[in-house]
Amino acid sequence: MSSGYLKRSRSDSSSEETQIKRSRTEKDTHQVSKKRTPEDHIENSEPPKKPKMKASLSGSARVNSNQPKKLNISLKARPTLPNNYEKDTWTTLRLAVNAVQTQRAINTTREELYKAVENLVDHNLSENLYKNLFNECEIHVGEQLTKLIEESSSSSLHGFLEIVNRYWNIHCQEMLFIRSIFLYLDRKYALPSPTIKSIWDFGLDLFSTHVVSIETIQAKLRTGLLKEIENDRKGEDVDKILLKNLLRMLRSLDLYTSQFEGYFLEETKVYYRQESKRYIDESQISDIIVYLERKFDEENQRVLQYLDLSTRKPLIANLETVLLATHMQEILDKGFDELLEKNAVTELKKLFTLFMRVDGLPKIKNSWNAYIKKCGTALVNDEQNDKTMIEGLLKFKEKLDNILKVAFSNAEELSYSQKEAFEYFINQRQNVPAEMLAKFLDGKLRGGKSNRDMNEIELDSLLDNVLQIFRFINGKDVFEAFYKKDLARRLLLNKFASMDAEKSMIQKLKTECGSSFTMQLEGMFKDISASGEVTEAFRDSNFYRDWEPKTVDAKVFVLTTGFWPPYPSQKCNLPNELSSFVRVFENFYGERHNGRRLLWQHSLGQCSVVGMFPKGKKDLEVSLYQAVVLNLFNQADKLTFGDIKSATDIEEGELKRVIASLACGTVRVLTRTSADANNKNIENADEFTFRDDFQHKQRRLKINAVQAKETVTDNKKVKENVFKDRVYQVDAAIVRIMKTRKELTYQQLVSELLAQLRFPVNPADLKKRIESLLEREFLERDSDDPNIYRYLA
Repeated sequence: MSSGYLKRSRSDSSSEETQIKRSRTEKDTHQVSKKRTPEDHIENSEPPKKPKMKASLSGSARVNSNQPKKLNISLKARPTLPNNYEKDTWTTLRLAVNAVQTQRAINTTREELYKAVENLVDHNLSENLYKNLFNECEIHVGEQLTKLIEESSSSSLHGFLEIVNRYWNIHCQEMLFIRSIFLYLDRKYALPSPTIKSIWDFGLDLFSTHVVSIETIQAKLRTGLLKEIENDRKGEDVDKILLKNLLRMLRSLDLYTSQFEGYFLEETKVYYRQESKRYIDESQISDIIVYLERKFDEENQRVLQYLDLSTRKPLIANLETVLLATHMQEILDKGFDELLEKNAVTELKKLFTLFMRVDGLPKIKNSWNAYIKKCGTALVNDEQNDKTMIEGLLKFKEKLDNILKVAFSNAEELSYSQKEAFEYFINQRQNVPAEMLAKFLDGKLRGGKSNRDMNEIELDSLLDNVLQIFRFINGKDVFEAFYKKDLARRLLLNKFASMDAEKSMIQKLKTECGSSFTMQLEGMFKDISASGEVTEAFRDSNFYRDWEPKTVDAKVFVLTTGFWPPYPSQKCNLPNELSSFVRVFENFYGERHNGRRLLWQHSLGQCSVVGMFPKGKKDLEVSLYQAVVLNLFNQADKLTFGDIKSATDIEEGELKRVIASLACGTVRVLTRTSADANNKNIENADEFTFRDDFQHKQRRLKINAVQAKETVTDNKKVKENVFKDRVYQVDAAIVRIMKTRKELTYQQLVSELLAQLRFPVNPADLKKRIESLLEREFLERDSDDPNIYRYLA
């Protein structure tokens, strides 16, 4: 409603200036409690400014140089109101209110009306004035309700929404104008009191009570809104501004949550449950992915266009449940294997992103694992194409690695699942993949026209890829037998393509399988078993009990040097907690084993540390070097590479790899600041800070070191005859186990043998080897129970 409904005198502008000044004085002298204002509900609406109160002061001051100055102030007595002033003034004000509500003009100016309200308030007549105004507004709202019902009785749902919106806008304009007239009453009487509603608030309550909260109007309004939103979802043109205004009205009246949001979310479930089922049943997986992305985007747009922002979270959660969680397996069955077969990385990445919304990784993992096993088994069991088996496996793994990296963001669970699937299918045909792998390498390392186009870098890369397949083979001794036979032929007949390549492959095999299988493996098992006992004894000793404070819970593995691969001894300044533990343990071990010397291999240490990040606590599985570096950031927020090297004394090359794993790896808990942002190498001038914004979906994280994988001495060193050598390995394993355990039953011995041996073995063959050792007097049966064996020294 415009201000033209009341006549404005020429003195209005000066009066408004007076009101502005008054409002400033009142702002300084009165504390007003926060209540709802029209600005919270109506855009571009500014109520008239509050008038300034005048005070008439008179006083005199006598100046005396020897005494402080005194200022005497006397207030004039408040003038009294004429008889019947309240009644006559309310009559004038009521006419003004009626004029606003009926959009008529009157001769009274706004300044005169404001002054009349001010006079009544200043003479303690606020309560009656407030009640009269409330009653007058309540009567008018009731009349508006009658008109609204009559006008909308025969209207459509859309027409009804427009009528309600029109009445709401008129009501807001009327209350704005009325509030501007009674602003002095609002500020002096209503706002300071927590129990009295402001004029704007009771205007909202009246509209809510007498209009929107009427059951028939409420139901029709909700039905109309839901129908319009459904039409919008179907692609029809709807008045989105009308929807926004009405939903904003419900929010202003505190009815949005109770009278709309719950019904809207339920309707959303019903709508998408029906639509998604029909669409998924009829469509291909590529179209389904596009459909799902489009629906999430459309609902986000609706939140921005007319829904309340608080609805976004439950709305998206509903979509995730209805569109994704209930259809995950259906979607995967629709063509997940087909996408993998076509190497459709883009679609797979979109699908992975969608499934991660609802923790769908286990579903993807199962389908991923099943696909790898199905395709891999087909490759291994195709006897007609044995010669191309390894080449097919390399291409297959390369494709899977690319999908895992690009589409699945190198998800750790999927990576482990891929390894498990490869290990499963590649051993379906015992010994055959190992034989074919050896022959494939022979073809690549043997000189000939087919290999002339391959340079040294390409050949080395190929050998690395072959080694990845080799890791999954259980019968490594079979591979070695065939490989050694082919290698002997190449060397004797001088048919090798490159001596460097031969040495490189030998080195790779040594790194993967170990060089002294039997002796070292025996020593490792002894050391592991003995280390547990040493740790328990240490914890029961006085050294441990007297050690304070016990800030580290550690397990020490005491390894015999000759049994384990040699590692370079590197310096490392341990934190005080670890240094104290090392000293106490060395004192304990020195007293228990006189003459033995401990050489700490910090490069082999592993630690579990707790990272207290602002966005959540994380358990980090790191190496000892990584833990030492991270510990420095408990005392400093920023450190240079030189600071870290000086504090830890770790060898420079090793330290750079450690820091690279923390600042440049997959899990980055440090932030690197470098002069050359494109340089991936750690430089001495680089600075590192602790990442306060670090977050990750998993609670337990493993930060892998940037280095070659550890040497794995869990495979076999076999001689020229594989099966004969396996007999020797079985005999050695039996003696090793019995020498450690002294006495075992037959079933216990067989169980431990099956756990230790890395190649397929028949229990009947094991029984034969046990009988052989009994004959050679390595073992003996118990005289009372022949099922029990004892070791004979």
